[in-house]
Amino acid sequence: MHDARLGGGRLQAYGVHDLDLVLEMFPDVAEVAAATEVGVPTRTDENAQLRDVTAEDSYAVLLRLRGGGLGVVTLISTAHHKRGEVIEIYGDSGTVRLDSERRLWWARANEPLEDRLSTICW
Repeated sequence: MHDARLGGGRLQAYGVHDLDLVLEMFPDVAEVAAATEVGVPTRTDENAQLRDVTAEDSYAVLLRLRGGGLGVVTLISTAHHKRGEVIEIYGDSGTVRLDSERRLWWARANEPLEDRLSTICW
């Protein structure tokens, strides 16, 4: 996970799954751009040893959809205050959000976003 020479990095570990989900919902992508970063280049590993990190710990992917619209997928694994995973979809008719606590929110344009299902059964 920490060594780029060994194929480590968050984009390879997590980003591919995020992209699979986005492409399942919006498969018609025209263009893709991405950036990665090693935000914390030295940190302790699972054995509490200080080590250099060469594999990215954050990424941003920008997708331009063929029918119009943009998709953004980001992860910053070294953030001190975690937000959890959030999926948000915005359109001219409204918004849908699935948050990290498995709550589904949605609203039509010009209405307040409401928790429609307090817990989704998985």
